[in-house]
Amino acid sequence: MLAKAPEYEDRLQAGQSLAKLLVKYQGKKDVIVLAISKGGVEVAFSLAQRLKAPMDIVISRLLRVPQQPETAFGAVTQDVVILNYALAAQWGIKRDAIRHLARDAQDEASDEMSVYRGARPVPELANKTVIIADDGMALGFPTISACNWVKRGNPRDVIVAVPVSPLFEVQRLRPLVDDVICPITYDTWGLRIGTFYRKWRIPTDAEIKALVESGGEVPGARLRKKTA
Repeated sequence: MLAKAPEYEDRLQAGQSLAKLLVKYQGKKDVIVLAISKGGVEVAFSLAQRLKAPMDIVISRLLRVPQQPETAFGAVTQDVVILNYALAAQWGIKRDAIRHLARDAQDEASDEMSVYRGARPVPELANKTVIIADDGMALGFPTISACNWVKRGNPRDVIVAVPVSPLFEVQRLRPLVDDVICPITYDTWGLRIGTFYRKWRIPTDAEIKALVESGGEVPGARLRKKTA
């Protein structure tokens, strides 16, 4: 495990840092920011505020190896499944078990989308620049499944923005999207994203829902921390 002093105060400040690397998109009408997890909502909210762009969320859930929950072999959104069949076979996970695990994960993703978004229709992504944001990318599966979900909406560009990631996950993702923005990378396995934050608290469901419902259009005073 890599020992590292925190680089970010919290997720809001991480989003502000990412915004500095995406300033060319500030104020453009055809940009939307999407969080892909509970932990990514504050990052996406802060990033969207700085870019003066709307934000929304798509839930992506890992498919975990039953006998080794820290190991994943894929990820799903409510209607997209990404699998590493070789890894599943390595752990002896049969196809029936894969279907069962994927269906359960998709049901959970759908339930969370309902909690955070209500009955609102999914955002219009056609011909837009979609910036997919999370608080880190320890494993690439959730990001890849979210990218595939976004591509179904025929966007013009798909950009992934994360504050920290293993280098190999960034390299694996680059051929799949138009750009990857990740200011901190390490050539290591087992990267613990939480160690890069001084404050590592998952927001409550109520807090997530409020930020998602705001669409990023909340006065700057709502931010707990501002940077120059």
